[in-house]
Amino acid sequence: MEDIIHLQQDNLSYYKKFQDNLDQRQSAEELCELQAIQHQFNLQIRPLIETAREELCQHNFHTGISEETLTFNQYGNETSFVVGLIMHMADLPVSDNSQVNDNIKSSNIIRFHRVDGSREIECQFSNSKMQSKI
Repeated sequence: MEDIIHLQQDNLSYYKKFQDNLDQRQSAEELCELQAIQHQFNLQIRPLIETAREELCQHNFHTGISEETLTFNQYGNETSFVVGLIMHMADLPVSDNSQVNDNIKSSNIIRFHRVDGSREIECQFSNSKMQSKI
């Protein structure tokens, strides 16, 4: 009977270590995906959106940029990662007497965001009447 109990404890210990190892690997993989996504946002998408915003402002359109973040907690250390960028745009240019606002929210948006659980980024165009995805 003691041998059976000892064998059961060994099995439980083995499966606990296996589960801990699996959890660590999944955590490391998720961290790697978030780092890759943030890299794409910072080096490719953010410069594109900021350039588009500058062009729109030069043509007297109100614009704004906001970001979506995800907080990753590993071993008690929290790190925020950018997982989405949204550019808001006004429908019409402002009149000659008004100053262009570069920090607005609008229903006219171009949204780049991470597809959950992957390294892919999706782009959405939407306004109050339609929505499309790329």
